[in-house]
Amino acid sequence: MYIDVRDHLRNSIQVSFSLDSTFGDVRNAVNKSLPAGFLVTEYELVPAPFAHYVDDDPECFKGPADDWLIADVFFDALAAGLRRAEDDEAAEGLLVRLDLRSIAPLGPPRRVGVLFPGDRVLDAAALEHVASTPGGEHAARFFGAASSVRGYDVRAAFSAGGDDRASRDAALLLSLAFMEARLRRPDDGALRSNTPSWGHQPIKKDEIVGVCGFGAAGEAAALVFCGALTLEEGLELGDARAAGLASVGADATAVSVVGGDADGVARAVAAAANA
Repeated sequence: MYIDVRDHLRNSIQVSFSLDSTFGDVRNAVNKSLPAGFLVTEYELVPAPFAHYVDDDPECFKGPADDWLIADVFFDALAAGLRRAEDDEAAEGLLVRLDLRSIAPLGPPRRVGVLFPGDRVLDAAALEHVASTPGGEHAARFFGAASSVRGYDVRAAFSAGGDDRASRDAALLLSLAFMEARLRRPDDGALRSNTPSWGHQPIKKDEIVGVCGFGAAGEAAALVFCGALTLEEGLELGDARAAGLASVGADATAVSVVGGDADGVARAVAAAANA
């Protein structure tokens, strides 16, 4: 049996408990998992139906004291779980998830940085995977909007293969579609002990503090995401880059250079040209 503890900043912790656990036991378990500088004190773990008292008047009722038994406060929920376990022959035991709200923050506000990947080898499975994840219907609609901008069915052309323009567009669109899904993904309400909360909870726009991109597709996606370019302009930027490379010659290509100085890069380019 376990308890999901959440705060107003969407930080969340999952702790297990036994039927003889008190709120003090749960509070101690929570505090052992908190980052340095954060602490939950007595009365700051509030279950329903007491939560509304805190909302209405924090001085009216502070919540259960440390010596209150979890089993007493959550008697109805535990009894319902026991009935389900008795009625379900496949159930291996009593499994109950309880919810607690922490008035004190469980950690700092979530700060999210987004790095959009650059050009890479993609296949249709990558696109369909994004469309099939929670919130994927929003990604599918995003591809539909991109198709209207481009004047052709990007998703179908990319899945069919052999279309350089569709592959180029997909490299930019896939990252943006994934972010669209993450921003709109519903919170499933349950924590997963083997997955950090950021792995399955939706991302809020006001939690994003930085955006960047790697490579041409990633940089264009970042510019579109932060509003510096429209989606159409971002895709046209990819067209212009592809046309520029094509105009140089059939063997023209582009590389990403990380580190080094200008002289070192110049020597590397000259060596590559003479190879």
